[in-house]
Amino acid sequence: MNLLWRTHFDCDHAEFSSTTNGGGGNGRAGETWQVAKVSVCNITENHRWLVVTIPAESTPVIWRAIKDDWLVMCDEAALTMSMRTANIDLRTTTVHKIRFASRKEYWSFVANVTYARVRAYDGGWPNIEQLNLAGQGSRA
Repeated sequence: MNLLWRTHFDCDHAEFSSTTNGGGGNGRAGETWQVAKVSVCNITENHRWLVVTIPAESTPVIWRAIKDDWLVMCDEAALTMSMRTANIDLRTTTVHKIRFASRKEYWSFVANVTYARVRAYDGGWPNIEQLNLAGQGSRA
């Protein structure tokens, strides 16, 4: 049973960058990093949501269900996850990046996003609950 509004991951001191580029570039030119709070929560029954807030902003800069409609790229060396739309037909693309200060925070975030994306696929994976990434139960 999924509990709505349950937080599975919460980090108060990550960094966030968002760049818009044309022509499919990598989005690195003009990167500006801001301190951000990053959370992965159950907001709806069927999906976990990514919520990113910047202290100076009154609304979240990212508030979306974690599904397979975004491409994610993980950079373990930089402790960064980049996300952009999977629609390659767009003329401009916004690349969102989240960077963590520790390997533990980074891998906890990657695990939560991975778990949510696997659950979001149509048909699901029958043994997904055995991964125990839901934060429930103990490891055997």
